[in-house]
Amino acid sequence: MRDICESQRADGVFSDVAPAFWNYYNDDVTWPAALPFICDMLYHQYGNAQPIIGSYPNMKLWMNHLLSEGLHDGLITKDKYGDWCMPPEKLELIHSQDPARQTDGTLIATAYTIRCLQLMEQFAEMQQLTDEANRWSEQRKALVSAFNNRFLHVSVGSSPRPGHPLFPDSTFYDNNTATANLLPLAFGIVPEEYKDEVVKNVVKKIFEDDKGHITSGVIGISWLMRTLSNNGYPDVAFHLATQKTYPSWGYMTENGATTIWELWNGDKADPAMNSGNHVMLLGDLLTWCFEHLGGIKRLSPNPSFLLSPDFSIQDCFNVDATYQSPYGLIASKWKKTLQKLHWEVTIPCNTHATVCLPSGEQREVGSGSYTFDVDIPTSDPRILKDEFLYETAPFASPHAATIVETKKGDLVAAYFGGTYERNP
Repeated sequence: MRDICESQRADGVFSDVAPAFWNYYNDDVTWPAALPFICDMLYHQYGNAQPIIGSYPNMKLWMNHLLSEGLHDGLITKDKYGDWCMPPEKLELIHSQDPARQTDGTLIATAYTIRCLQLMEQFAEMQQLTDEANRWSEQRKALVSAFNNRFLHVSVGSSPRPGHPLFPDSTFYDNNTATANLLPLAFGIVPEEYKDEVVKNVVKKIFEDDKGHITSGVIGISWLMRTLSNNGYPDVAFHLATQKTYPSWGYMTENGATTIWELWNGDKADPAMNSGNHVMLLGDLLTWCFEHLGGIKRLSPNPSFLLSPDFSIQDCFNVDATYQSPYGLIASKWKKTLQKLHWEVTIPCNTHATVCLPSGEQREVGSGSYTFDVDIPTSDPRILKDEFLYETAPFASPHAATIVETKKGDLVAAYFGGTYERNP
């Protein structure tokens, strides 16, 4: 934190790189936003408020600069990098040249400023700076209103198949890139009544336009996995996490990578900008793995945890997650069938945890090791039992059939088509 603060100029601008070894002062929003984001992370993960308190004057100077120098027609225009390293349309390219794949810089800069103002409001309240918290709140509300007025397109009832995730209403942000929709979803900008359709447009983009692959650069990938899970699509997030063809994390490992590439097409792109060790494209994958698969979440600032894995992802049958917290090792190791769950949990000394079981039951436990062997409820009370006819099958995976036996002994079958019929 000190390195970033010491890179700040008198006018409030931070260097793109800290320590400021290179003289990169592009007066951008997304790169310097690392300061409030990391301060927030350190507080929520470790209960350490000192980075917030120590960096608050620097963050305040920067925010004042953005709001005085970067505000045009109610929006923040200070963007240099866009959605950096968006997967390009040709493997030999470094950056996409297709406007339909590029996310507007003003949208990115304004969305990130809104998130920073959310954090500044929280940081001010933490320090009992009530007037400043109110000021940040009012500025955030004004930006949210201008953002939605400029970028949100609404066409309610335009879906040819209402409710279907691949046939959303034409309700989306700007040119409907995944990142253009992800940022307002992740930052609480989308009006509540439009959230479902906006996230469906993200899902449609992933499956229909990009054939089940990553469709974001550095900015979108930072929020992709958690936003999908938090909005009802953990199965889509898991699909992306386990994808092995381009562009994906699995494509990197399948092609010999032991570190994260700078480019999704790092094995074929122009070597002019092509690092083989660039953690930024990892995005929120690891955070999602710990919080949504392992279910390990810190409840700051108290020494307590929430253990709430997402057991609903049908293709995820076992997880082994451990995290070395300041209090000691916390572990969440589980295996499941469609009907049963075996879950081993370890809680470190001097802490306690809320354990969330598949039935919705919550149990409060102290430090120690625990084992839970419980039933997994069916997705609907009308379904008596979940069973697989096949765990693997020779036919194409997008096609499926479900057979349900009623209490009277009748069999009810439902058949679903594949990607041609837009049923992933």
